[in-house]
This record gives sequence, C-alpha cells and structure tokens, in this order.
Amino acid sequence: MYVNMNKRKYKILHIITSLDVGGAEKNLIKLLKYKSMHKLEYEVICLKDIGSLSDSIMKLNIKLYYAKLTKNPFTWIVGFIKIFFFIKSSKADVIQTWLYHSDLIGGIFGKYIFRIPVIWNIRSCNVKKSKFMTQIVVKLCARLSYSLPEKIISVAKSSKNIHIKFGYNGKIIKVIPNGINCVVNTSTSNNPTISNFTIGSIGRFCYEKDHENLIRASRFVIDKYPLTKFVLVGRNVDDSNDILINSLKKNCVIDNFQLVGEARDVYTYLNLFDIFCLPSRFEAFPNVILEAMLLRKPCVVTDVGDCREILKGFGVIVKRECPKELANGLIKVIEMNESIKKELCSNAYLTIQKYFSIEKVILEYETLYINTANNRFYKCVA
Repeated sequence: MYVNMNKRKYKILHIITSLDVGGAEKNLIKLLKYKSMHKLEYEVICLKDIGSLSDSIMKLNIKLYYAKLTKNPFTWIVGFIKIFFFIKSSKADVIQTWLYHSDLIGGIFGKYIFRIPVIWNIRSCNVKKSKFMTQIVVKLCARLSYSLPEKIISVAKSSKNIHIKFGYNGKIIKVIPNGINCVVNTSTSNNPTISNFTIGSIGRFCYEKDHENLIRASRFVIDKYPLTKFVLVGRNVDDSNDILINSLKKNCVIDNFQLVGEARDVYTYLNLFDIFCLPSRFEAFPNVILEAMLLRKPCVVTDVGDCREILKGFGVIVKRECPKELANGLIKVIEMNESIKKELCSNAYLTIQKYFSIEKVILEYETLYINTANNRFYKCVA
C-alpha cells in the first residue's frame, strides 16, 4: 500500500490540566495560534472546566472539550467516560499532554486504551515543593516514563536534569524552550503612566516567585535612590493580599510600591519598566524574561532554572534568596552608563531573535509531531 505522506493530514490532540493563566497554557495557545504546517489539525481536551484562557482557543476555531474534573471523586467517573469518548471521536494520530496530571491520565488513555503515541511535556524545576498528590503523580510518571510516552518535551535543560534525578527516562527527553512572537506592538500611547525610575516584576503570588526577596532588596535600593518606584504585576499581587501589604509595611517601602494584580497583556507594563527584575526561588524557563528582552529592557534575575541560558551574558544574574545581592544587581543597572546599557539590551534583543523566536520553536514541535505520527503509521503497515 502506497500513501503519499506529503499530502497526509495529521490530527494532534492536546490534553491539558486547566486553561487558567500559566506557562504551559500560554505555550499551548502560541502553538495553536502560530501553526505553520497546514497538514496539522489540532483539538484540545481540558481536564478541568472553562478557564480564563478558554476564549483564546475558541477564537481559533479549534475544538475544545472539558472533562470537568474536580476534587470530588464522583466527577472523575463521569470525567473519564468523557475523556474516553473525546479521544475516540478525535481519531488522533498523536496525543500531546501538558503538566503531570495530564501526562498520567492522557498517557494511560492514549497508550494503553487507544494505542496512540503520547508525547509528554514537563516544565517544573521544583518537584519537591509540589503538593503531596502532585508528588505522587510525578513518581508514577517517572516509573511509567520508560514504557508510556514516545517522547518527553522539557521546557528547560534544568528541568530535564531534575526530572532525570527524580527517575524519569532521560533517553527520550528533548529540550524545546518557550518561544516568543518577535513582532509585537510596543506602543505606549494607551498605557498607564508611572513616574520616576521604575523597577518592575511580573509573576503570580506564590512561594516560588519570592516577592519577599524583591521587597527586602528594595529597602537597600530606596536608601540610595529614594524616588525609585517598584511595580508588581501578577495574579493575587494586589492590595487585598495581606501578606504582601504587611511585608511592605514591615520594610517601610509601601509608598514606593504599586501592586497591579493580574494583567493579560504584560507588554502594557513591561513598556513602563526601566529595569525588569525576576526575584524567584525556583523557575524552569521564565517566559517573562524573553518578553522583557524583546522590549530591550535590562534584566536583573536570580540564578535559577535556565535563566543563564536565556540571557547568555546580556543581563545581570544574582544569587537567589539574597536580597542584598539582588539590590546590588539593581543598583548596578541603575548606575550603568547609558551606552553600555543600550548595547546590553540590543544584544539581548538579538539573542531572542536568534534562539527563541516562536517560528523556530513551533517548527521543532511540529516536526516532532509529524515524525511521531509517521513512525506509528509505518509500524502499523509493517
């Protein structure tokens, strides 16, 4: 039997835990939005219910299904039945799963029930700090990684190494970083205004992001440059967060801080920053650094995950969980000669263009999908 593989269509089914704002979710939407190969068709299953990013997928006219799993165990029975029929009706050539619970559930359905090749996606660099049930899922995935997935995509080299130490099959892990659309509207005409020199940070409020590190570092910066403004953007980073407010009061810096809360368009605020700061305890591949570099913003970041790999020397790296060192890094950029700063930011911008363009990253994903689907086809006809 002869099949012209150049004319063949490929159905890729994505299974993701939720569609709330997050790195995996945003990366999936980019993959759907900037698809370069017309021979690929996508469908998406969300294990939970409608999320804040659901509309972004619906606008692309891509079929989106919800299993509506919750913490109530009764929803899992109905949810698994839904997942079974969703996968059956999709007639997928490849299943791509995102995040641990999807890796486990989608992997078992794909590999053992429907005999569809499965590709996992891992993104965390902080497995040991995950919730108890998530750690159990990760341990199960580590065992199953030798028999269930055809390939595992890791967003970062650091994440790959950590998962190998955790027991994952390193032989099938392929590193594909986040990508970014290098054509972006940087107009500031309708943006909010912030006076004085501004240091900004973007990230949801959680242990990993370590907002406390930046707050404590700000005290040293403000002592030297009292008019410096700090702007924090992210989910639960607002005036209703008592932990943040109390920390700002404790460090006597509350008048220098603006808490914005969640913003879907981070470029709106990145445009206003004079320095972008990432104070995290843990990261794998923080996409927000790419966004800051794209806008030619000098970056001061902690030495976590693949931050060194991203910056490639065109930014300031400091020790994590060390407010004094973070403050020194910020002051270094504040006092940096303007021509040197401009050259630093220009080189950072060129780094994004060369290594992290969305076109380059999507081509890697799509090539992997097609190769995986073709391997399945040849096995079937052999």
